[in-house]
Amino acid sequence: MRWLSLSTGAITAVASLLLASLSEDLFCVAAHSRPALSPFLRNDVRRSASATAITSMVPRGGASRVPKQGSMVLPSSRSSSTKTGLSDDVLSSQKSSGWLTGGANIKDLIPREKRGWAIALVFSVIYLLLLLSKSKFEGCDYSPDGFCVTNFDPTIGKAGECLAQNSHLWACKEDLIFTVLAFVIGFMNKIDIQTILGVAAAIFGHGFLHNSLSNNACKPAGAEGGSLAANVAYAVFTAGISYLTIDMADVGTVATALVTLFVTFVTVYLSQPAQGLGVSPIFMTTQLLASFVGVTAKPGNTEFSALTGDLFVLPCLVSILELIFCCNGSDSPGLFNKIGGHAWYDFFLHIAFLSTLFPDKSKRPIQ
Repeated sequence: MRWLSLSTGAITAVASLLLASLSEDLFCVAAHSRPALSPFLRNDVRRSASATAITSMVPRGGASRVPKQGSMVLPSSRSSSTKTGLSDDVLSSQKSSGWLTGGANIKDLIPREKRGWAIALVFSVIYLLLLLSKSKFEGCDYSPDGFCVTNFDPTIGKAGECLAQNSHLWACKEDLIFTVLAFVIGFMNKIDIQTILGVAAAIFGHGFLHNSLSNNACKPAGAEGGSLAANVAYAVFTAGISYLTIDMADVGTVATALVTLFVTFVTVYLSQPAQGLGVSPIFMTTQLLASFVGVTAKPGNTEFSALTGDLFVLPCLVSILELIFCCNGSDSPGLFNKIGGHAWYDFFLHIAFLSTLFPDKSKRPIQ
């Protein structure tokens, strides 16, 4: 219960940060629609700049060469002005007042395009701590092998089986829809075919695995003994996701390969039957990896846009809810299990996938 209370407090704190971030963005939009200073101060600045310029152009012999009214006057370097007519001193005072009022704290601490990825990273760390504690989740009969499966009956057979209509089957059906949407959205936005195929293949492959689970009584093939074939297939799938994620960060072939091998080894090791975690570690490691790469990606990397980062927060949050609310104790399904289970994770994850097919507008200036 200690981890549960700590995680709840952390989620509340992060939600407050997100709301503060959105409020700040709305404030910035409003600020762009009104003058920065009063008309009196702006007139003083113009008058000061004009007087300095006139003085600099007056010859020593008199004022015969003073420009006529209405002609262009360039301000001197001692009192430069911006396009809005504000002097450097005034702009400097504006920035200082922003720091004093605390209005720029969140924006300067975490850039807008990184904010969603940072929140996703926090949620992923919470998921890591909850998963490895295992105190609340190891007795959940309705979460076979790490999936919260709706319509799974643990009383059937030795290890339980799922009914014909179950959340693995639902996840497969929604993934087929998302696969079609990947092509539609990609072609509408004139995205290159390689990117479209990559997103569509990742979604379709995910759905194919859920269909296989549904057809195998909602249990991974060979899960009881951790067969070699099952481990190899699981390792290849993990390595593929990890490699594609790191490769988008453009850190070099050697670094990409080393990180891929490390993530794959940790994931497969923690997913062994002796650990009692099922396939949950793949959610843990891939979420940590994607959110960390998103936070640390080089500025201008369109693969990790602000939109995708914001949307990636949702599957990371859903994974926590899946752990906490799948079971009421070990003998009855919890709220999350009753409303669709793991199918919600696929739903929000693949919305984030599809967002990579939209042009990155996070750096477009406010009009």
